[in-house]
Amino acid sequence: MNWEMIEYAEKPGMYQCVLEFIPGIELSIISGPEAMASDEAPYEITVFRNGRMANMAGITDGKDVVRGYMTKDDVDLVIKKMYAITGKVPRQL
Repeated sequence: MNWEMIEYAEKPGMYQCVLEFIPGIELSIISGPEAMASDEAPYEITVFRNGRMANMAGITDGKDVVRGYMTKDDVDLVIKKMYAITGKVPRQL
């Protein structure tokens, strides 16, 4: 899936992409110096349910709603899993 990272106006160097699968279920993908990330795995994700960070089985580990140190392939796999769970192709917000 193609997704585009958009730079935060108030935080130069920080980027985010938000994908909505169904109303109230979103995946936030961030990168930049404040993300839990590295050069090799530059992305961090969080699932939101009705505007609140939430765990989602198969996506987050149940201990932390934030999952960091992810590659683009890792994020693409999460998007595919969320598609399988929701049955909906996401749209970028």
